[in-house]
Amino acid sequence: MIPESIQSLVRAAHQAPSADNSQPWRLIWDGETLSVAYDEPRIRGKSFGPYQPATLIAIGGCIENIGQLAASAGASFELRFPADSRPDADHYVRLRLSRASSLQSPEDHPLFRRHTNRFRYREEPIPRAILDPASRLSEGSARLLVIDDKLRIAGCASLVRRASEIRFQTREVHEWLGRSLRFTPEEVEKTGDGLDVSTLDLPPGGGLLLKLIADWKRMALLNRVGIYRLLSAIDAQPVARAPAVLAIISPRDRRSVVDAGRLITRAWISLNAQGVAVHPYYVVADQLHRLATDKIPGQLIGQARTIAGQAHELLELADDESLQMLLRIGYPMRDPVRSRRLPIEKVLRGPSA
Repeated sequence: MIPESIQSLVRAAHQAPSADNSQPWRLIWDGETLSVAYDEPRIRGKSFGPYQPATLIAIGGCIENIGQLAASAGASFELRFPADSRPDADHYVRLRLSRASSLQSPEDHPLFRRHTNRFRYREEPIPRAILDPASRLSEGSARLLVIDDKLRIAGCASLVRRASEIRFQTREVHEWLGRSLRFTPEEVEKTGDGLDVSTLDLPPGGGLLLKLIADWKRMALLNRVGIYRLLSAIDAQPVARAPAVLAIISPRDRRSVVDAGRLITRAWISLNAQGVAVHPYYVVADQLHRLATDKIPGQLIGQARTIAGQAHELLELADDESLQMLLRIGYPMRDPVRSRRLPIEKVLRGPSA
């Protein structure tokens, strides 16, 4: 039997953000430690692989949520990462709690109210009393950069637009997105994961357009007349209007990217708790990672290199650093639809009988 305190930690971990709400984690309780692993049978081939940055960021979010819930009850925990000599270990991290008898109930902690808001934000600026503490957040070698001047925000929007142009012309990434889309309440209810189109700020008919272009053959045909430019401009417009943008930056090694995931989630929880909405943009970071691993289509490599140069200058990146995420932030104009989660039994494994 899994103790209630461990189940509380698992519920917290299961609230972490993930790319297209893929929820790639598997949580394993062996009677002494809680391990965070990749759910190979469920995720492989459907979304990002186990050691791609998007997955490592999600795992960092799991760890951050576990840490915050444990700390709220005065419990400390020890993180044990696999040794560098075991890069393909069957888990990312093991956690051993020193005390976990009085964990807060889920509804009491702000991490359970963290959410994505992709709708329009008010033009009202975010006060320095919120932005300055955010700018001081860090985790390991991961850092957070606050961008709230109009010129640099415009630069971020330009990066998003150009990176989205590559994304909409890349078959692998487009097909991942197509598989993640959930178009009806019945699909959302049945799957419990994926990207519910009701969470998107779509114009009238936008859902039908998404369904049309989810098929790569149609998208490739429409790209011949430049639809990727239109879609990319729409994608970037909310960033251009944002009161502020946060850039989360870290070195490229796996542990640092996990740290970036912790930092993203920490900032996100804090901002939501203060009434500030958050909308993650991974597209720029994704193209930078794909460029570094030779996964950009040949005809688009030049554009990807231009994006990398612009990001390096705009974000003042060190040579060993990369952008891991952009967060559009602002005061919301409407409440969002909350993303669903898989049933807890789908992601939790207990000791063998």
